[in-house]
Amino acid sequence: MTSGIVRVISGRRLRDLVPIADAIEAVRGAFQAVSEGHIDQVPRTALPDGSLLTMAAHGIGSSGTSVKVLGVRQDATQPQLPLINAVVLWFDHSTGLPVAVLEGSELTALRTGAASGVATDLLAAPDASVLAMIGSGAQAADQVFAVCSVRRIETVRIFSRNAATAAGLAKRLGAALPEVEVHVSTDIHSATADADVVCTATTATSPLIHGGDLSERTHINAIGAYRPDMCEISPEVIAEATTVAIDHSPAARAEAGDLLQAAAAGKFALHDAIELGKLVSLPGRAYTGWTVFKSVGIGAQDWAVAKLAVDRSEGHELPKISLR
Repeated sequence: MTSGIVRVISGRRLRDLVPIADAIEAVRGAFQAVSEGHIDQVPRTALPDGSLLTMAAHGIGSSGTSVKVLGVRQDATQPQLPLINAVVLWFDHSTGLPVAVLEGSELTALRTGAASGVATDLLAAPDASVLAMIGSGAQAADQVFAVCSVRRIETVRIFSRNAATAAGLAKRLGAALPEVEVHVSTDIHSATADADVVCTATTATSPLIHGGDLSERTHINAIGAYRPDMCEISPEVIAEATTVAIDHSPAARAEAGDLLQAAAAGKFALHDAIELGKLVSLPGRAYTGWTVFKSVGIGAQDWAVAKLAVDRSEGHELPKISLR
């Protein structure tokens, strides 16, 4: 390894190196490793105003460590700019040398979608065919791609407060998934009423999804709320779910607004949530009632996808930068 020479993996190259199905399997393994104590990670840290966040993780016994740095746009007058901008740094664990820098916004969308893919594979009915996507921002497309990777989805319904981005997402999904009917719904209820799977990827601070919006066996992937003051799923849904899965207990206790608000209302006990990694090795469920995967995102997900990309980039012609 040449000291100070760092590979650059763009978002486009990342997508070439790590298809969604491979990302799902990498993240599945990472969740299980977290629950078994085989990945070290530090809690998400943030500046007081939320403008900068960091996440780091290392697979015990592995050769690499990932560090993600995210900048969150604070200027509301420039909505044309991405809300989140991120880079992921990959270090050789034994030498401490930087090895690669990866475009982090694409990686975040990919690993977050992969997490929902794992949860859907474990918790959604095997014959699930209708997906509701609530939100049309940067995370939405990979949510849909991941769910379609693990279930034979026939219909996708999108609801977003932003009609233009909803239409753009529908067009993108229609081109990428020609076998799937994609529609834009005019309200949340019409999107979710008979959906087998619901994905929420919003910045809501009050519940969007209520019991009356769901069929009797809906699985929900709630990935938008990552602070205690944020919430997408009503306490009643959390309370009545047959399974509430999370990515990591310490992270959920600190950041999962949906669960924290349900607990504060006396409708849910946080110790009843189960880490997704523990579900991986459990026998299948009966596929009745509501199930919820509440994700706030953890460094192990970034580590798993970054490791796969860095490993697969060996021998590829990639841009490089010298730090010395």
